Amino acid sequence: YAWAPFTAGVSGSWTPPAHSSPYAPAFSATGLPAWATIDGATGAIHGVATDPAGTITQAVVTAAAGGQTLGTMTVNLVVATARTDLAPVNMSTRGRVGIGDQVLIPGFVVGGTAPRTFLIRAVGPTLGGPRFNVPGTVADPVLSLYDRNQVQLFSNDNWGESANVDAIRAAAARLYAFRLDDGSRDAALLVTLQPGLYTAKAAGAADTTGIALVEVYDATETATDGTLENISTRAIVGAGDEVLIPGLVFGGGGTRRLLVRAVGPSLARFGVSGVLPDPQIAIVRNGVTLATNDDWCAGNDVDEVRAVAASVFAFGLPTDSRDAALVATLPEFSGGYTIVVRGRGDTTGVALVEVYVVP
Repeated sequence: YAWAPFTAGVSGSWTPPAHSSPYAPAFSATGLPAWATIDGATGAIHGVATDPAGTITQAVVTAAAGGQTLGTMTVNLVVATARTDLAPVNMSTRGRVGIGDQVLIPGFVVGGTAPRTFLIRAVGPTLGGPRFNVPGTVADPVLSLYDRNQVQLFSNDNWGESANVDAIRAAAARLYAFRLDDGSRDAALLVTLQPGLYTAKAAGAADTTGIALVEVYDATETATDGTLENISTRAIVGAGDEVLIPGLVFGGGGTRRLLVRAVGPSLARFGVSGVLPDPQIAIVRNGVTLATNDDWCAGNDVDEVRAVAASVFAFGLPTDSRDAALVATLPEFSGGYTIVVRGRGDTTGVALVEVYVVP
């Protein structure tokens, strides 16, 4: 069961999850809309959506080999309205929720002069359920939102107990966010925020730990001059399935220029303990790696990275540090990118991942 987001009038694609079959399956699909086709070798669905925004078409993808069906997947093709701005419309991070300094801490900046509405979720139990089967999820995430002065503005434990639960459910459906299980202990907030800097913290109730997905959706329905920008996440970077995986979804077409940093050693200057000694970053789209960096002063135009960081008011990195950073111009695309952060040699520790959209 999967969601395949497409944007009206924009070329898009969806790639099925990787499989472990020793065979080379052939893929087919039933129920695809007229504008979509499937690649029989990879199972990828491609097309330029011509249906109205908000249309959801359910198709069934089948993998077969040697005349035998290996498996099927129901795929919901969702058509969204094309956005003309190049700002992120959704950010998410999957990582490990620890305790103390090792809770999951996404931060974001609301730009412009007008307030905007956001759906923020900390998902654990639904990830571990039968739909996603992610092992080791946090059993009861607690979500809190703070302003730049670290004053707590909002908090939620169980999303189904929220006073505005119907609005949360409706916003999630409108934004094509996957449905949270009824009665689950996942957490969610639907809030309107003034321009400024905000921090969301995802912790486990009673200091429990585990994997969680924290999502921030720009849920603003009317046009304003504001944007979601300058996003970051501080969390534990583990090994294997517990590497840190931020994701971004952009509206509009056009290219984007990003500054992406994975800061580990330099966090010790700010009193953070247990930092990741040597982070590595990669920007990935549809399984293809677009850009990578290990040490920010190696494999980069260092002067460009330093100048761009100064232009967006990012704190400086020591020249000899093993923090990772890169400036990348991403190809014209409306959709999602994944940033994978891991430790060199499978080392682990706390890191801060930052993404700046560069004017």
